[in-house]
Amino acid sequence: MLQLTQARDGRMHDKRQLEEAGLVEYIADEVATEGDLGFQELQNKCDNVHLSHGDR
Repeated sequence: MLQLTQARDGRMHDKRQLEEAGLVEYIADEVATEGDLGFQELQNKCDNVHLSHGDR
């Protein structure tokens, strides 16, 4: 499943936009969730969240 939010001008972390859209509550703990570092701390609100750390 791919979840997209509306594009916005300016600087805003992906996680904040996801929260403002009210979508965090719909992320099921049983579903593996992948994201980039723009979703940092989402793993503290949902189980089974894996964030990529790029090419470090």
